[in-house]
Amino acid sequence: MRLTLTILSSLLYLISYSNQVRDLPTKDYGINWYTDSDGLPQNSVKHIFKDTYGFIWLLTQNGLVRYDGRNFRVFNSKNTSIHNNRMMYALGVPDKDSIFVYNEFGETLLISQRKAETLQQNILDLPHPLISTPEINSTDSTNIRGKKYVIPASGNNHYTVTNDTVSHYNNNSRRTSEVYFPHNASGYFFTVGDSLYHLEKDGEYTRIYGGRTVHEKTEVPAGDENITGIIYNNITRQTFLHTRKSLYLLQVKNSKLRLERILPDFDFGPENSIISAYYDSFLKIIYLGSKTKGLGIIKKHNFKNINTWDTDRVQHALTNYTSNKILTATGAVINVDNIAGEKLNGTWDSDKYSLITDKQGDIWTKNQNHLYRFSKDTDYREFRQWVLPYSIEQLYKGAHDRIWIAMHLSNDEHKASESAVYYLDSADPECAPKSYRKFNFSVQYILQTTDTTLWLGSLRGLHKLNLATGRCSTIDGLNNKQVTSLYASAPAEIWVTTSTKGIFLYQNGKLTGFPSDRKGYMLSSHCIVEDNEGYLWITTGKGLFQAAKKKMLDYASGKMEQVYYHYYDKSSGFLSNEFTGGCEPCGIRLQNGHVALPSLNGIVIFDPKKVKPELPNGTMYIDEVRTAEGILPVDQDTLRLSRNFGRIYIHLATPYYDNPYNLNMEFQLEDEDTKNWEDIEDGQTITFSQLPPGQHTLVIRKMNSFYSYYIHKRITLIVPPYVWETDWFYILLYLAIPVVIFYSIKLRIKYVRYKNALLKKKIIESTRHLRNTIRTLRITKDKLKQQTAIQEKLIASISHDIRSPLRFMVDTGEYLYANYDTGNKKMIREGIRSMYTASVKIHEFISEILDYSKARMYEGIGNTPRESYDLQHLIGEKISLFTEIANSQRTRIYNYIPYNFTTWVNKHLLSIIIHNLLDNAVKNTHNGKITLYAFIREKKLRIVIEDTGKGISQKQLQYYQSLMNPHEEQQISLDTPNKSLGIKIILDLLIILNGKIDIKSTVNKGTRITLLFPVEAE
Repeated sequence: MRLTLTILSSLLYLISYSNQVRDLPTKDYGINWYTDSDGLPQNSVKHIFKDTYGFIWLLTQNGLVRYDGRNFRVFNSKNTSIHNNRMMYALGVPDKDSIFVYNEFGETLLISQRKAETLQQNILDLPHPLISTPEINSTDSTNIRGKKYVIPASGNNHYTVTNDTVSHYNNNSRRTSEVYFPHNASGYFFTVGDSLYHLEKDGEYTRIYGGRTVHEKTEVPAGDENITGIIYNNITRQTFLHTRKSLYLLQVKNSKLRLERILPDFDFGPENSIISAYYDSFLKIIYLGSKTKGLGIIKKHNFKNINTWDTDRVQHALTNYTSNKILTATGAVINVDNIAGEKLNGTWDSDKYSLITDKQGDIWTKNQNHLYRFSKDTDYREFRQWVLPYSIEQLYKGAHDRIWIAMHLSNDEHKASESAVYYLDSADPECAPKSYRKFNFSVQYILQTTDTTLWLGSLRGLHKLNLATGRCSTIDGLNNKQVTSLYASAPAEIWVTTSTKGIFLYQNGKLTGFPSDRKGYMLSSHCIVEDNEGYLWITTGKGLFQAAKKKMLDYASGKMEQVYYHYYDKSSGFLSNEFTGGCEPCGIRLQNGHVALPSLNGIVIFDPKKVKPELPNGTMYIDEVRTAEGILPVDQDTLRLSRNFGRIYIHLATPYYDNPYNLNMEFQLEDEDTKNWEDIEDGQTITFSQLPPGQHTLVIRKMNSFYSYYIHKRITLIVPPYVWETDWFYILLYLAIPVVIFYSIKLRIKYVRYKNALLKKKIIESTRHLRNTIRTLRITKDKLKQQTAIQEKLIASISHDIRSPLRFMVDTGEYLYANYDTGNKKMIREGIRSMYTASVKIHEFISEILDYSKARMYEGIGNTPRESYDLQHLIGEKISLFTEIANSQRTRIYNYIPYNFTTWVNKHLLSIIIHNLLDNAVKNTHNGKITLYAFIREKKLRIVIEDTGKGISQKQLQYYQSLMNPHEEQQISLDTPNKSLGIKIILDLLIILNGKIDIKSTVNKGTRITLLFPVEAE
C-alpha cells in the first residue's frame, strides 16, 4: 500500500512539472550599494580610482573618501584646511603616489602616502592649461559647442578640443599638432595612451594621433542596444561604454578598439544614474558611482547555487551521474557545464541521505528500513527493494562494488546505541543483503581504504574494522566525539570531521587535531571534498572553508604552527551559509573537476580552477594613532607617547576587498611576560592602557595566504619616565638617604618614647580591667556557691515537703484498703478527702517548682523575649482563674487597669509573678476585696495588688527583705516563715526582668504590693 501511494504521488508530481530543472542558478555577480547610511558623506560619487597602495578613492560633493574594503574614511573641511567639500575632478598618476583632487573653490588636496593633505598653492595659480577648461572632467557633459576642453593623455601630454579643432600638447605644454575635426556633439572623446578617440553611439569612432585621423567601427555585441553613454576614468586610463543593460570595457588591440563586456543585465538608466566607474581587472571587481545611490560594488560569483523543482530546497546526498552531471537524491540530473537539468523517469522514494551509483550504473538509495535499487537498463523506471529489519542509517559503496549497509538496532535513531552492518555485492544480479555483524555503537559513516580495512564513524568516535579478522578497535583521541564524515586522501590519510570538535587527521597511527577558525565555525564541520588543485573544501553550518592540503599535512607533521583557511559565505553566491551533512556522499568532485555541495537552500556548484580568492596579503599600515591627548604623529613606525597617555588607540589600515572574516590580524607586546597573541577584533584597531616607561615593541601579524605564513609589522613605542623614574632622581635620592636615615632615627626614638608612655597607660588600664574581672569572678563564684546551697536546700525541702504527704497518703490508702469492707462510709469519705487534700498540696508544690524552673530558663537580665501586649487583658485572664475561689470566700477582685494599657515586660514571666501574688492575696483574704491597678510614674511602670486580708507579720516582712538582698545568703527550708516557694520565684523573676518589689502590710488590715519596672525596658 505504501509503495502504491508513493508511485501515485510521484506520477502526479511528474504530470504537474516538466522534466526540466526550473529554478536557474543565481546571477553570476552580486552587487552591494553603499550610501550615507554606510559611511559615505554624500550619495553622489563622481570619480573612482585606486592608489598605488591598493586603496579605493571616491570624489563626492561632501568630501574625498578613502575605502579599504570595510570602512570609509572621509577627508573634508573637518580634518583638512580646505573650505569647500564639493570635489570636482582629479588628476595624477597613481604609480607615482601623487594624485591631485580639486574642489569647487579651486583648492587642492594631494593624495599621497594613503592620506589627503591640503596644498598651499591654489590650482588657479598653477601654470597648466587645465585651469581654463575644468569642465572636461564632468562625466555627464557631452555637448562642447562653444567650449574648449582639455583631455589628459599619457604622461603630461594632453589634447584640447573645440567645435572643429583638435590640438595636441606635449609635457612642456607646447603644441605639437593640430587637426581640423568637425564632429557630432553627441559623440564621446577619450584617450587611450597617446591617442585621442571620438566615439559615436552607433559604434563608429575616429582615432586622432600625430596629426592624422583614422575612421573605424567597433561592433556592439548582437542583441545589445546602441551605446547610451561613455565613462572615462582619466586616473586609471580606463574607458567604459554602456548600453541600457550592459557595461563594456574599451580596450585597444592592434590599434583597434575592442569591447569586452564585463557586466551584463544591469540597468544603466535613470534608476541607477551611473556617472563614474572603475574596474579592478585583477580582483574582477567593478566599482560604479551613482549620482543618487552612492557606491555600487559588483563582484563576480565563482559559485553557482542551483535549486530543483522540489518544494523542499534542502539538499543532502549527491552522486556522480556522468563526467559532467550530478544526480540528486530526488532524481534531478544537473549538467554543471550549462546548468541545465532533467528529472529521471524513476519513482523515487528516498530520505535523501544516501545515494550510490554502482559500476553497472544502477542507483541505490534508502528510506527508513527500505533499500532500493533503480535499474539503468530500464531507464530507472523499474527498481528492486528490500525490507530490512531495522532503520537504515547509511549506505556506502566500498571496494569491488560491495555495498555496506549500516542500521540502527533501535527504531528511535536518537536513542540508538547499537547497530548492525549488512552488505551485498551489487555486481551480482541476484544479490540480497547479508548480515555481517553487530556493534555496540551507532555507525554513522563508513569508509573503506583497503580490501581489509573498513573505518566506522559513530556517535562515540572512530573505529577501525579489520575485515579479515573481524577485529574492531577504537581510535584513541576521538572517544565520545561524534563523527560526521570520513575522507581518505590516501590509504594512510584519514580525514575526520566531527560535530563539535572540528577536523582531525589520522595518519600512520597518529591523530592530529587542527586549529579552528577564530569564531569556531569549523568546530561543527560536515564534509571534506578534495579538488584537483590541491585544496580541501570544508563545509560547515556557517559557510565554506578552503585550505591547502599540503599545508595541513605540514601542520600535522609539525612543520607549520598554523593553517590558513579561506572563508566563503552568501556574498560569494550561496543562497544559504548552512551546508548540510550526515549524508553519503556529503559532497562530490566530478570528473571534469567541478565540485558540488548540498546546502540548506539548493546545491552549490563551482569549478575550483576558476575560484581565485583574494588573499589578505596586502601591507599593513598605521593609519592613525589616538590618545586622550589627541592624534599622535608616526615617525618610521615609531610612536613617542607621553607618560600618562591613558589609553591608546592604534588604527590600522590594509586594503582588502573580499570577505572581512579572512582578515585575521593579531598583536602582541614582545616585552610582556605573556606570549599570547590577541585578536584585533575589527581588523583595524589595537587598544591598551598604560605602559611602564621605556621602549616597547608592538608586533602585529596577519596570516597572508594558503602558504600559512604571517606578515609581521613592528611598531616601537617609547614611553618617557616620570621625574622620579629618571637616573638623576635616583642620584639625588642616594645623596639624601643619610640625611633621611639620621632624622628617621631621631623621629624613631621620639616615637618609641611616645609608645612607651602609651604602653604604661595601657598597662594601668589593663590592670584596672583585670581587677574588675577578678571582682566579677569572685561575685560569680559566690553566686555559684549560693546556687549550689540553694539547690541542696531545695532538694531537702522537696524531699521533706513531698515525703510527709506521700507517707500520709500511703498510710491512709493502706487503712482504707484494709477496712473497706468493715469501715463505715463516713470514715472512708474522710480518708479519701485526706488523700485529696494531700494530692492538692503536692500538686501545688510541684507547680511552684515548675514555675521556678521556668524562671531559671530566662536567667540573665536582658535575655527575656520581648513583645507588646495589653496588660489589662493579662490581668483579666489571671483574675478569672481565682474568681470562684474568691467568691466562695466572699471576696471581690477588681481590675482597674485601663483598656489597651500596653507594656513590653515579658508576658510569660510577668504572668507567673501576678499569678503567685494573686494566689497569696486570695488565700489570705476573706470577706474582703482585692484591687489591681497600674500606672507610670517617674519613668517606672507600677503594678499594684492591694488586698484587705489578714496581712503579713513583721517577721515575714524581714524575711522577705533578706531574700531581696542579693549579698545575703538566701535560705529555703522548712524553718522559714513561709514554706512556699512563691516569694523566691517572684524575686528571681524580678531580677530577670530588671524589676523591683515593694511590700507594705498591716496585720489584720491588708497588704499592698507594688511591682516596679523601668519604662526604658519598653
